[in-house]
Amino acid sequence: MAILCGFTVDAFAQLDPSTAILLQSPNTAASERPDNNLDNGRYVVKTPPQSTKAKQKSNPTPVPSASPTPVAAATPVPTPSPEDSTKVEGPSFADTFKDLVWGGTVDRLNQYKDQLQVDDPRQNVLSLSLAPTFYYIESSSDYWFRRLRSSSPGLTTEANIWMTPFIGLNLGYFTTFAADVTNNPTGSAGVPQRVLTDHQYSSVNLTYRKYFSMSRRSPSVIFGLGYNEYQMTVPQNSTYRIRLQETGLALSLKLSAPTSNTHAWTMGSEIIPRLAVKEKTTAASATSGDSPTSYAVKFSFGEDFNLDRKNRVYWRLSHRIEKEVYTGTATVDDPITSSKPSGVSVNSGATFFEFGYSWGG
Repeated sequence: MAILCGFTVDAFAQLDPSTAILLQSPNTAASERPDNNLDNGRYVVKTPPQSTKAKQKSNPTPVPSASPTPVAAATPVPTPSPEDSTKVEGPSFADTFKDLVWGGTVDRLNQYKDQLQVDDPRQNVLSLSLAPTFYYIESSSDYWFRRLRSSSPGLTTEANIWMTPFIGLNLGYFTTFAADVTNNPTGSAGVPQRVLTDHQYSSVNLTYRKYFSMSRRSPSVIFGLGYNEYQMTVPQNSTYRIRLQETGLALSLKLSAPTSNTHAWTMGSEIIPRLAVKEKTTAASATSGDSPTSYAVKFSFGEDFNLDRKNRVYWRLSHRIEKEVYTGTATVDDPITSSKPSGVSVNSGATFFEFGYSWGG
């Protein structure tokens, strides 16, 4: 009986343990527990074991670091300055000069030609002109050897070579047929009253052409810079006549004002600021003086009748004025006054009337 009662008490004790047993920490030492017997620690709450991955995370295996490999020192790269970064390579002087001379680059010139109409005269590269001409010249002076009056038919030829629609080369030439001048101021016997003479004008000009629109009826201006020469040739045995040669640089301007596709008015001017005059002796051996100061101007007016792009008929009236002043005294007596004048001056005017035909291609 006593045994049975003791078992019952123990059983109830296990089912209803004390608060101290239930609340004791599992890490409390056995000596610190209230009852140091077999039942102490039976109800220990164990912490769940950590997984292998968690252990590896909490205690990572140290990885030995590799020894640093020595790196060669890099070559320093120069940093461009702001001035270098903004510097832009422009066209060379040779390219700029070529574009200026030719009027633009090749591509731009081709684009310009593509915009022109097929029958536009600007499509022509070459034009040739031929014009029968009436010529008259009169020169007044206080020295008889420089006084003259002459008229004659003649022929005017002209060529224009257009290297681009804007830049060209102009060549001009005029000569008289069977012109003559007086040769016997005193009426001496055995002296020819008149002698044949030849008047020749030649010119070479570099021209620049400016149009103001792409239309065929666009006005245009042609500027020219070139060399101009005049020669009067008489027989070498002339006793009262001398030969002349005048040369100089000329500046020219020509305006074309179309009124339709087939008609245009033309106006032009030319100036030679300084003429170099040479009096070439004949049998007369006379000169007007020393160091002549001379100039010339020329004005022209006319009409163009354009038959098509390549064919044109025109007329032109031109007049050229020259002025010469010499220093010193003439070398030969004047046959009329029988004296040598000093400070000889010469005023001359030449008139040209042309009616011609021009072909272009």
